[in-house]
Amino acid sequence: MHCDREMYVFYCSPDMVWVLSFGHRTSGAVLTSGVTAASIAYLISGTQFTEFISPLQSVASQPVLWTSAKFLMALPLSYHMVNGIRHLAWDTGRGFELKTLYKTGYLMLTATLLLTGVLTLYKPSS
Repeated sequence: MHCDREMYVFYCSPDMVWVLSFGHRTSGAVLTSGVTAASIAYLISGTQFTEFISPLQSVASQPVLWTSAKFLMALPLSYHMVNGIRHLAWDTGRGFELKTLYKTGYLMLTATLLLTGVLTLYKPSS
């Protein structure tokens, strides 16, 4: 496939910086959509909150399903939060060298996986 320079950068060779940036936007959209949908569902349900979330108790009683659900909620939250801290560091005008972008990208991915694991495996004491 022949690509001119602009097309090559965008379509043929998505580098880590582009992929992480796209992931940040996607995780923000996923979080916003989830919270908005849950809020609207609660508001139109006409029930008390404890009654509204009672179906989660059946999910929580199945460890594999509950752990998977926690992981699916924790991953976009962790990714967006940790990458948001990286973006705040960029607001100071530092960290834009390509080598630094890759280092902080790998650091952000590592921190995301660690935080996701902690949030997924965390069990509050009863």
